[in-house]
Amino acid sequence: MRLFPQRDAFARVALLRLHLMQRAVFLFAILASLRIDAATVEGKVRFESDAMPGCTIRLRNSDWSWTGRTDGAGHYQFDGVGDGEYEIVFEFEGFFQESQRVLVRGESITLPIQEMTAVEVDGMGSDCWGPHGDVTDDPANWNDLLNRAEEAVRFHDSLDGTQRAAAREALTIVSKDPRARSLMLRVLDTNDEGLVLLAINGLVEQRDLASMPLIESAIDRFPEDSFMRRMMLERYRAMLAP
Repeated sequence: MRLFPQRDAFARVALLRLHLMQRAVFLFAILASLRIDAATVEGKVRFESDAMPGCTIRLRNSDWSWTGRTDGAGHYQFDGVGDGEYEIVFEFEGFFQESQRVLVRGESITLPIQEMTAVEVDGMGSDCWGPHGDVTDDPANWNDLLNRAEEAVRFHDSLDGTQRAAAREALTIVSKDPRARSLMLRVLDTNDEGLVLLAINGLVEQRDLASMPLIESAIDRFPEDSFMRRMMLERYRAMLAP
């Protein structure tokens, strides 16, 4: 029988409080260190002095990778970025690509405004190319690409991010080949601005003048203040140029 049961209970409560305080101090130290090491990287993207919405931004190094898109004001932001050197890549529907190096040292960074240049990018992964050059010269590769391009049209909304990127990449490649003309005309009937832009670009590259009325109809479906519509018109005008 304990002589002082009440004193023992007080001692247990005191030890429990001490233990909880030690854990709280430990957790606070961890959170503090995380807060010091984590930074925000943000900025804006423009094209010809206008905000560029829907631009894909990738911030990455050998250990970490973040992907995001610019909002309606062309703004992007990545939170929780640890110290280190990163590459930040700006891409827009296969028509623009810019990159730069970013050094993070515990403080948040607002990068200079990224001005995009209207240079078309070959959006072709290394796995799409055979040992002898252009994949479209190989019937087996061509059929595989055409099937993946079909997925971009038929199942676009149900594909995950990786599948959607691969399908769009295939669509970018086949869009410039006359053998894919019927698929490009089907793409013009979709409501996906990015896919329609890819189709228009392919038909322009083919100088497919017979498709001009369908291209005009597709462009007219999108809002006049849409950035993507502006890009469609720019590509369409290239077809009209001598």
